[in-house]
Amino acid sequence: MKSLLPVVFLFGLVACSPKEPQPAKAKPAVPLHEYLATFAAVKIPDETLKQLALPPFEEPHSMENDQKLADYVVAHSGDFSIAKITGNCLPTVWNNGETHARLLLDSMQEGKDFESLGLMTKSFDVRVSVRDEDDQGRVYSDWSCSYRVHLKEPVGNSIDHGGSGTGWIGFAKVGQPHIGPLFHAKGVSLWLLVALNRNTN
Repeated sequence: MKSLLPVVFLFGLVACSPKEPQPAKAKPAVPLHEYLATFAAVKIPDETLKQLALPPFEEPHSMENDQKLADYVVAHSGDFSIAKITGNCLPTVWNNGETHARLLLDSMQEGKDFESLGLMTKSFDVRVSVRDEDDQGRVYSDWSCSYRVHLKEPVGNSIDHGGSGTGWIGFAKVGQPHIGPLFHAKGVSLWLLVALNRNTN
């Protein structure tokens, strides 16, 4: 019996010995993506919303309604007053990054809009932050902007207004446009149209 004790004791030491820590598995590197941040300030007459069977500006808008409006504006851009970045450059942003830009507004176009639509954009700044892209080609992005407008007819006893708003917060496919409401004047409203497009250069 005594001769078995050392063997049993040794077996117990082996069985109770702590396991060596396993090396932590390295997380796969997050791929880097660069996007062109495209955006525009769009003036949309109330009559257009009515023709598209969309709710008035003041009423709640569903994601489906806003997507329908965004697709329509892009497909019929010549029918709208659209202020956007012109020239041969666009702001870019990487995933898990942020960028911002300011529109240099065309004073002549804004003057025409004031006469025909009763609304002139005085300033328009946009910011977007971007997270990682998923395996379905969707990117989580957060678009916001600040603006100032001048009106022909007062709203709330004032012809000058300013504020902020969003164009899109959430997942969206790369290249898919989105639109968000900003300000409503008499017979016309201001919207923010946005999209992230892949930089293939």
